[in-house]
Amino acid sequence: MRIIRTVSVLIGAALAAASMHTVAQPYPVKPVHVIVPFPAGGGNDVTARLLGAKLAEAMGQPFLIENRPGAGGSIGIQAAAKANPDGYTLLVVPQNLVINPSLMERAGFDPVRDFSPIAVLVDSPVMIGVHAAVPATSLNELIAHAKAVGGKLNYTSCGTGSPQHLAGEVMKSLVGIAMQHIPYGGCAPAVADVAAGRVEVLFATISHIVPHHKAGRMRGLATTGLIRSPLAPEFPTAIEAGIAGFDFNVWFGLLAPAKTPREIVLKLNAEVNRALTDGAVKAQFEKQNLVPRGGTPEDFAKVIEGEFTRFAKLIRDVGIKPD
Repeated sequence: MRIIRTVSVLIGAALAAASMHTVAQPYPVKPVHVIVPFPAGGGNDVTARLLGAKLAEAMGQPFLIENRPGAGGSIGIQAAAKANPDGYTLLVVPQNLVINPSLMERAGFDPVRDFSPIAVLVDSPVMIGVHAAVPATSLNELIAHAKAVGGKLNYTSCGTGSPQHLAGEVMKSLVGIAMQHIPYGGCAPAVADVAAGRVEVLFATISHIVPHHKAGRMRGLATTGLIRSPLAPEFPTAIEAGIAGFDFNVWFGLLAPAKTPREIVLKLNAEVNRALTDGAVKAQFEKQNLVPRGGTPEDFAKVIEGEFTRFAKLIRDVGIKPD
């Protein structure tokens, strides 16, 4: 019996030592792959590349950006969900993470169960704009005009089921107006057609509307955050216009596959938060009209769970279908 007890103690000590050795392993020791589920050049891609460069500098290994677009982001998100949870495959993604499962019959992933959240990276409010010929210089005037024309007003966004589309549906519901959504395959063609006067109203980002506002082709009316955007403080919020509860920001976040070791998640979180407070990084994001956020993995998990529930109800209530 004494021999058995001695062997058990030795085995236990060996396992504990092995466990400690595993935890103490350096990370990263090889390149880290960062999946971006949208094409190069968009806000998702820019966010990933700015952050990846800073993380590579801080952690001593390349962070390689891999664009895997398709199916509204679901193809890249699925690939990240199925990756080995060793910290060497990450995902930078917008709210499509929590929208697609309710919008598509087979999104192929669960935003809560299939990922380990690391941090919210940046966010930006949606901006509401109109073509210059629309008789509205404020959000209240737009609402009055929409009611006066009795549902004949059209609006567009960055695509069916995009955060900007959902923002439009939320506003319609809150103020009781009818507008027909005209679907486009992305922000660029939607912005072009509003600037040309083919569609009257646009829900997009600050960076999409402000240049056309300055050029006189469009008129920016309001943003959808709780407070005025520091990137465009001259524009009032929808809440200031009297639409209580209209708080709707678009975010990009960093995640790893579920079951990624906790120590890796925490190490990445610490480096992300450090990067987001760097003056040069903040300035680069602000040029893209993005506000650095950060926070804990738990903070991000609450955002994912809350918005997954919120958007599922909205999509169900409004009856939004994919293009």
